[in-house]
Amino acid sequence: MRLGDLMAHTPRSATKKGTSEAQEKRAAKRYGGKVVKGSGSGMVKGDVRIGRDFLVECKTRLSIPKTWVAILQKATSEALAASREPLVELEVRGLRGVETTWVMVPASTMERLLGSGNG
Repeated sequence: MRLGDLMAHTPRSATKKGTSEAQEKRAAKRYGGKVVKGSGSGMVKGDVRIGRDFLVECKTRLSIPKTWVAILQKATSEALAASREPLVELEVRGLRGVETTWVMVPASTMERLLGSGNG
């Protein structure tokens, strides 16, 4: 797995809405989920539901900060050298210490964990 695989190119659509909808459809297919109709509007929350366990919020960026590129490159190269899969953990700290911890893995890893393999 290379960083390019980790940060797969997302085709651009003519509009922001078109881009979002295309990403939601890809995510639903990739993970064996369903697109949430009307996501982002009113009371409907989340973009894709995967079974009873996951609610996916899809975001597309044309670029990410260089710091994050370096973090993802480091995690990927070190994991590959150890014949493992990369995982990045991010602690978001608040005034009272650690507020929440997030984990990022490549989409291919998530597919394997879910048993979807639809990528």
